[in-house]
Amino acid sequence: MNKDRVSGTIDEMVGSARRKAGELTDDIQLRVEGAAQQVR
Repeated sequence: MNKDRVSGTIDEMVGSARRKAGELTDDIQLRVEGAAQQVR
C-alpha cells in the first residue's frame, strides 16, 4: 500500500471525527478544521 494513500485515509478519518465532534459540541472552529483536514 502506498504511504501517501495511507496518510490520506488517516487524514480523512481524523477530519471526519473532528467535524462530527464539532457538530456535537456546536464548535464551529472544530467543524471547519475537521472539514479542512478531510480535504487534505
